[in-house]
Amino acid sequence: MKKTIRLLALTACMLLLFLLPVSVSAGRMHATAANGATVYFAVDDTIYTLNSKTGTYKKIRKFGKPYYIGDLSYHNGYVYFSGNYYRGSDGDETYVCRMKKDGTGFKKLACGYYPKIYGGKLYYIQASVKWYGSTPVTSPTGVGSMSVDGTGKKTLTKFTSQYPYSYGIVIASGRLFYICDGKLNVMMTSGLGKKALGPCQGMTTDGTYVYCYDESSVYKVSLGGTKVRLFARHKNSYGTALTRVLAAKNGILFLGDVGYGSGSGFFKYNVKTKKLTKIGSYAITQMSLGSGPYAAVHRYTGGSKYNFAAGRITTSGKSYKTIASYYRS
Repeated sequence: MKKTIRLLALTACMLLLFLLPVSVSAGRMHATAANGATVYFAVDDTIYTLNSKTGTYKKIRKFGKPYYIGDLSYHNGYVYFSGNYYRGSDGDETYVCRMKKDGTGFKKLACGYYPKIYGGKLYYIQASVKWYGSTPVTSPTGVGSMSVDGTGKKTLTKFTSQYPYSYGIVIASGRLFYICDGKLNVMMTSGLGKKALGPCQGMTTDGTYVYCYDESSVYKVSLGGTKVRLFARHKNSYGTALTRVLAAKNGILFLGDVGYGSGSGFFKYNVKTKKLTKIGSYAITQMSLGSGPYAAVHRYTGGSKYNFAAGRITTSGKSYKTIASYYRS
């Protein structure tokens, strides 16, 4: 029985890695954060900043433990993130944490993922850690809220499945969108007014609209939950959909086709004119925008020693530079 439970848990972890953009900690979405021109991003156990106006960058803090950091958000002088305390690809022990923007004042807040700050509160995916011998598995249990210092924890909605295989949060104008078991849902930040919106594999927001994708298409989603199809996802010769929504700003979507060896591309889409333009051939899996022309990105490189890299690039697809390389199995 224990072997069966562990297999289910690890299968859920592997599905998560496959379905969502790779790089940050377990390859989850939105693992970067911006404060004006300053963009925060992470590679393994190290947090960096990028000046999005000049393209310069620097290392803020190397932790050692947690071993993998992701899901970064910035609020009022603090950087919030998920930290995985387990080194290995067969499990995870992940907590929502925070530190001051200079790297001091580290604090572990709660077991979970995806810290998002809105209206002075922290919203996140609640979770619990179960151990199978020497292997921990962090299982998402629902969506919750708490004060930014980790007090006053509250559950807003519970997940019904034991091992949700994809999940995430974005907040736009008081509406909280989240993914569970490959389905998009929306509710008020109070937890009321929950509405199911259908299949979803990933999403981002520009603060006004949410942009998401399912197996076939990319959509714009209104705050009320109305989905409008924008265009079909690109596919490779095997029929596998490639296009992922990376970031959105001022009516422009940035998208990546990740072919892992074939069919890769970096695109932008003008929502108003409905024009899709290829701006590069990099296999970008993640992107975070600041107020300037440079963005922090993660991309698949396919090398034998290091198969991913974090770097910076302009929003026109030029001046790419690798900042750090790393490996993911």
